[in-house]
Amino acid sequence: MLYADASALTKLIVNEPESAALREFLRGERTFGAPVTLVSSTVSLVEVTRAARRFGERVEEKVPGVFRGVTMVKLSSSIVASASHLPPRSLRTLDAIHLGSALNLGNDIICYDHRLNDAAREAGLRVYSPGMSSSQ
Repeated sequence: MLYADASALTKLIVNEPESAALREFLRGERTFGAPVTLVSSTVSLVEVTRAARRFGERVEEKVPGVFRGVTMVKLSSSIVASASHLPPRSLRTLDAIHLGSALNLGNDIICYDHRLNDAAREAGLRVYSPGMSSSQ
């Protein structure tokens, strides 16, 4: 099971340079030997829907399909407490919620946000960003 933030989930509905690599990764043949199960915070639904709306109605209609295969985690008091105090201080609010959720669940993370990736590594999580060049 992998925690997916909104940057990863959005790539499943919007065709971006990393989208094909992400889809292949999630099928799991190379990395895990089986399809990957995703988990994400309920805040992802808001983030992904808002992102999809920028691309129009046809993209927005894809949102429910992406979340059908994702186990959703509610924003609990323990996640709020964890997210409120995570380093670095520059970590944005929603990124802190994603990182707090992943840490609370003990899951590694799939993400394409550089600041969140750095914070997740610092917190001891393995970070996956299929298709993203390491120089980014």
